[in-house]
Amino acid sequence: MVVVLASMAPGPAAAPATAAIFDYDDIAQAGEHAAAVRALGATGVFIGTDCADRKFCPTDPVSRWVMAVWLGRAAFGTNPSGDGSTRFVDVDSNAWWSPFVETLAELGITRGCRLRPARYCPDQPVTRAEMASFLTRAFGLPTAEPAGFTDTVGNVHSDDIDALAAANITLGCSTRPARYCPDRPVTRAEMATFLARAVNLVPRAQAVQEEPVRELERVGDLHLVSQYTTYHYCCSARVTNIHLIADLVDGAVVKSRQRFSLNRRVGKRTLEKGFLEAPTLVNGTLIGSVGGGISQFATTL
Repeated sequence: MVVVLASMAPGPAAAPATAAIFDYDDIAQAGEHAAAVRALGATGVFIGTDCADRKFCPTDPVSRWVMAVWLGRAAFGTNPSGDGSTRFVDVDSNAWWSPFVETLAELGITRGCRLRPARYCPDQPVTRAEMASFLTRAFGLPTAEPAGFTDTVGNVHSDDIDALAAANITLGCSTRPARYCPDRPVTRAEMATFLARAVNLVPRAQAVQEEPVRELERVGDLHLVSQYTTYHYCCSARVTNIHLIADLVDGAVVKSRQRFSLNRRVGKRTLEKGFLEAPTLVNGTLIGSVGGGISQFATTL
């Protein structure tokens, strides 16, 4: 079966009318999110937003214009035609995806990224906090009690994050303590899972690891294996990179005889993901590179 999703009516520019891809060449990089990528890919949600021919680029951050397309198709099942106008000064009205952005704005799902003049920042990565608000508004999720995340207190998106957690669309980024990592960019693979859960293409999230942890605590087998403390000056680019990679690895569960890959867990270190350029030791010489400093984390791990 081949699924083709095209614009229903002439708009500013024709949406790409290509066949939906059921399986991408780099699907293995999606890891636990592969099922969601396949499920949404089969519906045509991703048409026109692939990063390259038959490539999904699972670990790349999802941009705001791509988010508008995926969310519009997943939540409402159509390609809006638009009238050739846009309220955002940084959205090209001739771009085929511009009606998706305008539709989300009309429905109150997005207010853009800036006011006076109104801007949408289409190429900017979507953070986990912003993602929560996008999904909560699009799917009309009800308000909920605080989810207990320690890093969302005072965040403008906190209510939407709590709603997303109550709907079992997210469990956060770590559980001990409960954290959400609101400022972390959402990867394309993660976004596929969030959307697929929202439209019930894959099972909703369940906190399945807490019971084994409690059982270990009861029998006394849970103990600290090792710890290491390193001191550094505050706020340098190197320190930012170390903190970011620690957040990305936090909560990873490595089972017996399972191999853990730091590169697979974190993906490529890029500016879009929040990594900064910092000195890196290469063949005895310090050179600037994005993600400099994380070797300190890797060797410690």
